[in-house]
Amino acid sequence: MTVDEIVKEHLRASRRLRKSIKGSPEKARKFLIEAGVLNKKGTKLARMYR
Repeated sequence: MTVDEIVKEHLRASRRLRKSIKGSPEKARKFLIEAGVLNKKGTKLARMYR
């Protein structure tokens, strides 16, 4: 795979993820918790992002 192909695939995957989360606050919160941006309760930013 070339770098261009990798970037294109990453952008496609990113768009699919954004479309699946868009319009659903619950899905967005769940994603941010899994990514480690929010704490486990989903109420504050995780310690490393404060």
